[in-house]
Amino acid sequence: MTKVEIQSVQYEKSDTIEIQGTSADIKYYLRNGYFIKEERNGYWVLNKSSRVLAEIIINNKPVLQNIKHEILNYYNRDRISQNLVQKFANDLEAGVVSLYSDSNGGFAIS
Repeated sequence: MTKVEIQSVQYEKSDTIEIQGTSADIKYYLRNGYFIKEERNGYWVLNKSSRVLAEIIINNKPVLQNIKHEILNYYNRDRISQNLVQKFANDLEAGVVSLYSDSNGGFAIS
């Protein structure tokens, strides 16, 4: 496991939209991270899951990585929130936690 340097952490909350139209009308949203939660007779409910994007340095290049599940596992929580992400950022600055990458491209917090 290799320790990874984190430049910044950003929380993106979940989103739900309702659209009346055809499948062509929702393609834009599907390309931008939304998925179909419900569909009936031209009525669409689209969801976008929350994300925690960390800007990390890998081989001297900045990369955005979603570390939502790693944070949830570390703090033993089921749902992410702005407060939990802020706690992680504070712990990161204080040196309490660190992010590590493995040879398979996975990440772990310890």
